[in-house]
Amino acid sequence: MADIKNHNQSGMLIDNLMNYKQAAQYLSLSESYLRQLKSQGTLPYVLIGSRSIRFRRSSLDQWAQEREVK
Repeated sequence: MADIKNHNQSGMLIDNLMNYKQAAQYLSLSESYLRQLKSQGTLPYVLIGSRSIRFRRSSLDQWAQEREVK
């Protein structure tokens, strides 16, 4: 997956943030299941403005790593 880079309204670079579709693909989950995890408070997310939800790649990596069964 290409490096995802966005800019917020003040022009600051927000690096490695993904929308629902990108995060679901990254984790190999359905979008509906990702939304369910977010609603349950299980999955970390970033709130941009008052409504935009994004997922930080490093947080998703950590979340998945914490659930790894060894």
